[in-house]
Parts: sequence; structure tokens; C-alpha cells
Amino acid sequence: MLSQAKTVVQTQESRLQERLEDAKKRLQVAKTNARTKYRKAQFKGTKTIFDVAVNTEPKITAILEHPLLPENPLQAQIKIKIEHFNTPSISDYDNLNVRAILKQIKGMDTWNLLKVDRREKSIKNRKTIFKAIDKQHKRNLAL
Repeated sequence: MLSQAKTVVQTQESRLQERLEDAKKRLQVAKTNARTKYRKAQFKGTKTIFDVAVNTEPKITAILEHPLLPENPLQAQIKIKIEHFNTPSISDYDNLNVRAILKQIKGMDTWNLLKVDRREKSIKNRKTIFKAIDKQHKRNLAL
């Protein structure tokens, strides 16, 4: 009778351990899925804000350059911000070759990737750069 009780207890412990391991695995999957959804939402939000800025920037620039608008110190600050927005975080971008740009794209955040993408579209349209940008976007989502 005692041996039967031990067997029942061991069986119950074994089942409990299996359920616990299964629950841990499901929790890990849920955490991973939640992180991925968060990163995708963050990416989408960043891209939306960037797109708004891209659409707004030419209008602001046109207003600032209007000949009837009197000069003031705020205009210079706004122009600096616009130039910063239009310039990728890679220094001397326009004079770099593809290999040099690819090295700097690795590890870049979403906002700067979008800036590089925008600059590349406006100058050379190199497919290799666009592929590297997409690849880094995917890495950022998978972190």
C-alpha cells in the first residue's frame, strides 16, 4: 500500500513538473509575442511621425523662405532643425561608397534608418542600401 502511494505521488509530481514546464514555455512564447507586437507598434508610430514630418517640412521651408516674412532669430533655429532632419546621422553620407554606408547602417535605430532611406531616395536610389535598411528594420523588430 505504501509503495502504491509513493508511485501515485511520484506520478502526480511528474505530471505537475510537466505542466509547470509547459506553462513556462507558453509564458516565454507570450512574452516574445508581446515584445514583437510592441516593437511593431513602436516602428509603426515612429514611421507615422516621420511621414508627417516629411510631408510638413517642405511647407515649413516654403513659409520660412517667403520673401514677405520678416527675418527673426527663430527662423535660423528652425532651419537648423530642418537641416538636421534632412541629414542622415552618417557623416558625409553623400560622398561615401555603399560598403561604408552598409557598415554604419548596422545597429541604427528606426528614425535614423528612415532618414537614410529618405536621403538615398533623393540621391542615388541604390538597391543595396534599401535592402540593408529593410534588414536592419527587421533586426530592430526581432530584438
